[in-house]
Amino acid sequence: MPPPNKTDAYGLAVAVVLTLEFAEIANVRVHLDDVESLIVDANHCIIGTAEKREMLHATRRKQAI
Repeated sequence: MPPPNKTDAYGLAVAVVLTLEFAEIANVRVHLDDVESLIVDANHCIIGTAEKREMLHATRRKQAI
């Protein structure tokens, strides 16, 4: 059995590495959430523009009749 101070240091090192790995995963997840929100915003913009365009064409068709 190793001396207690080496075990404590090893445990601390493992905890630090795991904390850094989880922080890295969390950082990547935050960036993916940012990318997702940009895609969703762009999609809403495209859909909103398409809906406005369709309403404009429908209005013009009614006026032509």
